[in-house]
Amino acid sequence: MRSMVDANIIISAGLFPKSNLGKILSHVVENHELVICQYTLNELENVFKNKFPKRIEYLKKFIRRLKYELVDVEIINYKKYPNIRDIDDLPVLANAIESNLPLFMPTIIP
Repeated sequence: MRSMVDANIIISAGLFPKSNLGKILSHVVENHELVICQYTLNELENVFKNKFPKRIEYLKKFIRRLKYELVDVEIINYKKYPNIRDIDDLPVLANAIESNLPLFMPTIIP
């Protein structure tokens, strides 16, 4: 199964590999196909530059070691996608939809 994750999952897994999210990401990488969109990679770099500037090289090394498929879908009209609680995650959701990934979205607003 192809699974897309957002920056928060990768940050948690990278900084705390023995955490539940670290174990989940390891399971996905080992047993499924990890998919990451370019938006997430950009967000990771920005977060590390602002919050963990001394660990930016660690992030780069962690990402290089991950086995993943990179998708980068240009999203022109975000209004065609479902409303979600965290609007900052809309580019990730849009990339997942446009990449034909199966979706589990507990944060959709009715």
